[in-house]
Amino acid sequence: MMTGDDGRHVVPAGIAVPAGLVLAIAALTGMVVEWVAAAMSTAPYSMIEQAASDLGVTTCGPLTYTDPPVEVCSPAHAWVNGVWIVAGLAIAVTVLLLHRWFRNGGRRRSGSWAVLLLAAAALLQSAVGAVPVDADLALHTVLALVGFLAQNAGLILAGAALSGRHRLLGVTAVLGGVIGMASLGLFVAPTAWNLPLGLIERISMYPYPLWLAAAGVVTAARRGR
Repeated sequence: MMTGDDGRHVVPAGIAVPAGLVLAIAALTGMVVEWVAAAMSTAPYSMIEQAASDLGVTTCGPLTYTDPPVEVCSPAHAWVNGVWIVAGLAIAVTVLLLHRWFRNGGRRRSGSWAVLLLAAAALLQSAVGAVPVDADLALHTVLALVGFLAQNAGLILAGAALSGRHRLLGVTAVLGGVIGMASLGLFVAPTAWNLPLGLIERISMYPYPLWLAAAGVVTAARRGR
């Protein structure tokens, strides 16, 4: 059984170990499918200049939401969108299964809000996969931006909740969330700055899956302690 600092059983080990492993795998799978799809793109694709969402576009041709328009053609679009949907659902479920682990660091309120935000961000990731850019640009954009906010706010609160029990995880969560939030703010920077969209987006969204993967591994390896 998983035990808290006071010796109480928190979550059965039979749940903690597989849930931690599934969390780690699901968090990383969304990133890996993006990299594979980028390599498979039959139109030139730049991880620095282009958004990850371009890889989920279901048709080939110019995307006009950028200036200048970019040509996209992603043969792996179904895999990208499908994996985002499934991985998001898996992350949400496992975070909820491990909610007591997040809340057992002495700051229960921060932990509770962290769980809600991290799970909500995962569901928004699923929604982004279900609504590609070329299906509904406005809705896709809103879902993605709200998801980025939830991800990084959730990381900051998770870090605050865990800092007393898992200091390294706590510090890296706060650091990742702050970096992600700062990068997210650059989305509204003047176009004259000519900032690379893909780089800004990935700095904002990568701390979430990377930290969740680390948290999942730690949870499984230490049986939640």
